[in-house]
Amino acid sequence: MGHNISIFGDATPGGWNTDTDMVTSDNVNYSINSVPLIAGNLKFRGNHSWDLPYNWGGTAFPSGTAIVNADGIVVPTSGTYNITFNINTGAYAFSATLGINDVKNIHFKVYPNPSRSGWNIQSENIMTSVEVYNVIGKHIMSLKRASNFIFIENDALQKGIYFAQITSHSGISSLKLVKE
Repeated sequence: MGHNISIFGDATPGGWNTDTDMVTSDNVNYSINSVPLIAGNLKFRGNHSWDLPYNWGGTAFPSGTAIVNADGIVVPTSGTYNITFNINTGAYAFSATLGINDVKNIHFKVYPNPSRSGWNIQSENIMTSVEVYNVIGKHIMSLKRASNFIFIENDALQKGIYFAQITSHSGISSLKLVKE
């Protein structure tokens, strides 16, 4: 009989209150795709319980071998990830996905866009972080604050196209920004 394996922790959508279940077809290899994570800790656990041996942490990111009853795996950067976990070997892997509008229920405005000096981002949801990436996926800057209005100064940026990944308690969404 298989186990219900989930991710749990302050990096996960449910925080330390609600498990986010993974799926399996063989009761050994578990996965979850396009899950929004924020920077923080994450553990794998079985049957929504801390019972050993179904409580795994780890020391490496984005991949490693889970350790029974270890501290949480530190997710260093907010993003949308595909996660795999093998309960027999403990092997796990996180792969980041960078998509536009990963979560459809986050509504926001960005203005002016294009901009010469900065962008205003306004949302009906409280945003907790904004990560800015260039077109090749290199991380450019992070802004962390709980607000429904965030200003991103872009004076130090070269002209071009950037992507902002916005994290809120409702999920993660991305948008294109243009620097004139």
